[in-house]
Amino acid sequence: MFIGFIRNNVKRFISMMLVLFTLSSFMVSVSAGEKLTLNYTDVKLYVMNDAMKEVVGELPEGYSSTVQLEANTEGVRWYVSSGDTVTVDSTGFVTPTTETWYYYGNMGTTFLPQEGQVPDYVEVRHKMGKSTVTCVKNGERVDVSVEVCDYSDVYVDNKIKAYIDGNITDTMTDYEKLEKVCEYAASFEYSPYASGYESMIIEGGGDCWASASLIAHICNNYLSIEATIRYGVNDPGAASNHKNAVVYIDGKYYAAEAGYYMPAPRLWHIDELDGGYSFHYKNGSYSVYQYDGRDKDIVIPDLYDEKSVTEIEGNILYYNNWAGFKPESVTIPASITKIDNFAFSSIDSIENLYVNEDNEVYCSVDGVIYTEDKIELFACPAGKAGVFNVPEGTQRIGDYAVAYNYKITEVNLPEGVKSIGEGAFGDCSNLTSVSLPESLETISDFAFYNNYQLKELYVPASVTQISDYAFSSTDGVTIYGEEGSYAQEYAQSKNIKFVVMTSGDTEQDGEVNIKDATAIQKYLAMLVDFSGIQEKVADFDGNGSVNISDATAIQKMLAGLEY
Repeated sequence: MFIGFIRNNVKRFISMMLVLFTLSSFMVSVSAGEKLTLNYTDVKLYVMNDAMKEVVGELPEGYSSTVQLEANTEGVRWYVSSGDTVTVDSTGFVTPTTETWYYYGNMGTTFLPQEGQVPDYVEVRHKMGKSTVTCVKNGERVDVSVEVCDYSDVYVDNKIKAYIDGNITDTMTDYEKLEKVCEYAASFEYSPYASGYESMIIEGGGDCWASASLIAHICNNYLSIEATIRYGVNDPGAASNHKNAVVYIDGKYYAAEAGYYMPAPRLWHIDELDGGYSFHYKNGSYSVYQYDGRDKDIVIPDLYDEKSVTEIEGNILYYNNWAGFKPESVTIPASITKIDNFAFSSIDSIENLYVNEDNEVYCSVDGVIYTEDKIELFACPAGKAGVFNVPEGTQRIGDYAVAYNYKITEVNLPEGVKSIGEGAFGDCSNLTSVSLPESLETISDFAFYNNYQLKELYVPASVTQISDYAFSSTDGVTIYGEEGSYAQEYAQSKNIKFVVMTSGDTEQDGEVNIKDATAIQKYLAMLVDFSGIQEKVADFDGNGSVNISDATAIQKMLAGLEY
């Protein structure tokens, strides 16, 4: 028994020693092992399109389109852990990936053509951007950032820097530097096939878009001079879709032009924009046709070149807004006698339009423009949001007066309004409710064009004329009105759903009963909501408001009592 005890303990001792020896050996091998490292931590690969290859041939020395990644040990595994711009093989060799584009006319897609489809041409493009290549061994991991870059960017950057180094000095004024930049843009041939500064430099020619983008790019990115692309189609002699650059220097704005259709070296010139405004001369006075300034609160001048500014043309702020500037208000001088219906359309940053109190044609009320006699609503700014209550005394809603406002949800017109002009509420895509008064007589074409959210509209019996396209592209609207009214006749002729309005029929089930009286009581107790149509029919006693007397009047009628 004693011998058995010794034998068992010897076995345990030997087993313990073997475990300790094994652990010791493992710890020695790990601590003595070399940490996994790679020959790169980040890499940039460069690729070229066909146009670039025609210019430079092969990539210059120092710019590679592939890379061989190597680890300090064997037996590693490689894979792409994020991104899709490169692939890596089992040896760590990295190459850029491509994708095939199929073009049908001007439309391109990466989807394979369907049977029977033949693309006009096929283009193979490299995918640009960053990916991560990962190397692993024995649970240890090392990542390499690989970015695929367009060599065209390097080529263009070098060309621009070379021109700047040879032609522009620190002693020059910003205006003198701008002159040299325009001269550079005009040194390229005119070509309708290149509309960006990169393609113009690579291919040796470009159009007005390319010249404008080159001027703006160099000013902003190399010379610290603020510049943007300018829409120049309204400039004298300009062609369709013409663009130039607007440059801001020492508090002044300049239109820089180098996009002429002629052989190189082409003409170029720089015109100062007085306060950022552009003017047309018309019969002894001026109209302002564009503003390219940076003011948040714009004040249109009343004089230019010692002559009155009497007109504001259409879309004077649209292209400035397109360039990223967001004006908040516009003040119109007393000298203005004509404003285009689309002068301030679509600029949803503008919340207020003010008119000088001495103006004899227009006035403003709460930041909205009316005719001076306040009879016609002329222009509601696109930045007005929520509920818009048109003031008492208004008789006409002018053409396109509220058009292209995407923030207004409800409009209430007062009694006395007789006509709604062409496109008055067109493209108000979030408008859900419009209250039309019993005085209304005419609704013009496109008055409710593209009002996607407008689902119901009460049209009073006083309306005797609705133009054919008044509700163009406003699908799903239901017109409510009186039996035998012009509105019913119109709706039926245009296949628009029409519902006969019955006073008191808040449930809109075609009859007035106790459920309607109960619904009014619930509405007054704020237990249910009414639509605009329901509110209108709920005013059973016709006193202009919904109150308990309406529910009582319905109950008396049902009981055969006088109400």
